[in-house]
Amino acid sequence: MIEMTVDMERSITSLTPDHKSKQQMIWLCSVEHQMVIPMVIGMTEAMSIFSALTGEPPMRPLTHDLVRTILDQFDGQVERVEIVELKKGIFYAELILLNGGKELRLDARPSDSIALALRYKAPIFMSEEVLMEAGYKEGQADPEIEEDELMMPEEWEVPDLDEADKEMLMAVEEALEDIEQPEQGRLIEPKGTNRVENLKKEMEKASRQERYEEAGRLRDEIARLAEQKRVN
Repeated sequence: MIEMTVDMERSITSLTPDHKSKQQMIWLCSVEHQMVIPMVIGMTEAMSIFSALTGEPPMRPLTHDLVRTILDQFDGQVERVEIVELKKGIFYAELILLNGGKELRLDARPSDSIALALRYKAPIFMSEEVLMEAGYKEGQADPEIEEDELMMPEEWEVPDLDEADKEMLMAVEEALEDIEQPEQGRLIEPKGTNRVENLKKEMEKASRQERYEEAGRLRDEIARLAEQKRVN
């Protein structure tokens, strides 16, 4: 596995739709091999990664912020990301979580994994085979992006949670519930879990109805409860 870093300058510039696919790209680089690799990502992940790279808060809570709240609630964290395979132009990754000294591997989209890794300052690794197949030497010409076809981040429309986002949230919650208490197969529900669950549902509903201020308030309340749980 080769450790990769996010190319800040290229990524922030490229987190805009290109003129052909109307999608965004994030750039990873390997200093050791002097190679870079562009990865096309979706709108939701682009906004999330842009927010993590620049520190600019999103217009409303994003899926990856909610996942982090869930992980924090159960004293979990992202340990690292491994981009393990490339098939027919599609990258495959594993998200490695750490909870109570135990590792848990989840299959996840590389874009989701990178968005979470940036929030936890976790390392990103890539198999050497994938790097050699999809990367190219530093200094070669970058794929062209026409300036007049770009959409700036402030012009992005904020999409609702799609099925993949909801599946990721459910996978994280279920995995954390099963990682401890082997005699029961479940985590002991922390105090206030029901309230947190209700708040998450209310936040998703507010987001769908574009009540962004209310969704932000609910996000802050979820974060406050998570912090309170850690202190106690």
